Amino acid sequence: MFIGHFKILERVGQVAYRLALLLDLSGVHPDFHVSMLQKYVHDPFHIIQYHSMQLDENVSYIEQPVPIVDKRVKRLCSKDVV
Repeated sequence: MFIGHFKILERVGQVAYRLALLLDLSGVHPDFHVSMLQKYVHDPFHIIQYHSMQLDENVSYIEQPVPIVDKRVKRLCSKDVV
């Protein structure tokens, strides 16, 4: 799950970056491994709406289930995978 776009402040080591997080995320460590990041491709028509996450004292959150509104069946050799 990705929660928003944040500015990269600096590179920390070979495979980690320090991000500028919002005050709502002050309990989250600002250094992230590159595997946890995703590049944002700018689109002038894309409006990003950031929803505040409520973090517990132990920096955890409750995931809210999201309904799946579409499904595809992929054919792999002799099996169909949903």
